[in-house]
Amino acid sequence: MITYQEALQKAAKYCAYQERCQFELRRKLRSWGVSEPDAETIIAELIVQGFLSEQRYANAFVSGKYHLKSWGRGKIILQLRQQGISERCIKEALAAVDFSDYAERLAHTAEKWLRTHADVPSQQRFWKLRAHLYAKGFEADAVQAYIDAQGDF
Repeated sequence: MITYQEALQKAAKYCAYQERCQFELRRKLRSWGVSEPDAETIIAELIVQGFLSEQRYANAFVSGKYHLKSWGRGKIILQLRQQGISERCIKEALAAVDFSDYAERLAHTAEKWLRTHADVPSQQRFWKLRAHLYAKGFEADAVQAYIDAQGDF
C-alpha cells in the first residue's frame, strides 16, 4: 500500500510529464491502491497547485488529435466526453484550434486510405472509405461533400 504523501508525489510527477485529466489520474491512483477519499484529496490538491487542468488537457488533446492523428471533430468530442471533460472546456478547446484546413485534412486522410487500399474492389471502396472517414470522426456532411467532389471510386 502506498502512503498519501508518496501517492501525491507520484501523481504530481505523472501530471508534470504530460497533460492529464481527472479521469486518467483517478484511474492511475486506483491502480496504485490509493483509497477513494485520498484520491479525491490528491486531485483537488494537484488542481490547486496547477498540475491538473481540465482546460489545458482539452486544449492539448484537441490540438494533438487533430494535427497529429487527423481525427475529425466528432471523434475528438466523443473521446473528451468519455473522459468526463465538461462541455464548456470542449467548446473552448475546439474554438482554439484552426479548422480552416478541415476539408483538406479529410481529403488527405481519404487519399491516404485509398492509396493503401488500392486492392479493395471498386464496388466496396466507396463504402469502406466512408466507414473509415466516419471512424476517424469526420461528420457525415463533410464526408459526403468530399465524395460528391470526387465522383467515381
